Amino acid sequence: MVDEKIGLLSLQLLLDDLDQLEDQQKGKQIAGKHTDLEVAIQLMKEDISVAQTSFQDAILALSTNIAVATDQNVLASIREDETLAEQDHRD
Repeated sequence: MVDEKIGLLSLQLLLDDLDQLEDQQKGKQIAGKHTDLEVAIQLMKEDISVAQTSFQDAILALSTNIAVATDQNVLASIREDETLAEQDHRD
């Protein structure tokens, strides 16, 4: 999970850099026209957004897996306690 969080941080830093680059380009072109750099920045932002979603999904999947494993152990323990109590009640 640490790797995913580092990945998310790295992607956020990339987005910050792209925002800064985008801000530097404002006012340097004809209104209504997009430069190749603006298009490239937008496409990179979209790719980064997809990667962020992938990392977030991985974090959620891992958290869910841990929760299920923990719950499974707790439920097995409860089932065992109930089985023992049932046997004691029969005796």
